[in-house]
Amino acid sequence: MILHLVNAAPGTQAVTHCLTLAAPGDAVLLMGDGTYCALPHSAIAKAMSACGATLHVLADDAAARGLAEQVREPYTFVDMEGFVDLTERYQHIQSWY
Repeated sequence: MILHLVNAAPGTQAVTHCLTLAAPGDAVLLMGDGTYCALPHSAIAKAMSACGATLHVLADDAAARGLAEQVREPYTFVDMEGFVDLTERYQHIQSWY
C-alpha cells in the first residue's frame, strides 16, 4: 500500500508514471499543481478514477487555485491533519513532482 503525493500538473511525466503505479489499496493525494488533476470531465481525472486508488485533494491547495467548488467525487478533501493521518496510515510514500 502506497501513498502517492502528486505535486505535478496534469500532462507531466510524473502524473503519467504515478498512474501506471497507483493501484487498489493505494491512495493518491493531489497537492500544489497536482490539484488540477481533479478537474471534472478531464481525461486525467477519468484516468485517476480508473486506477483504483482512493483519491484525495489537499483542501488549502485547491482553494488557493480556485478549484474547491469544482472538485467532486470520487475525490475527498483533506486538511493538513488529514494529510498527516494519510502519512501515518501508509507504510510507503512516493512523491511525484
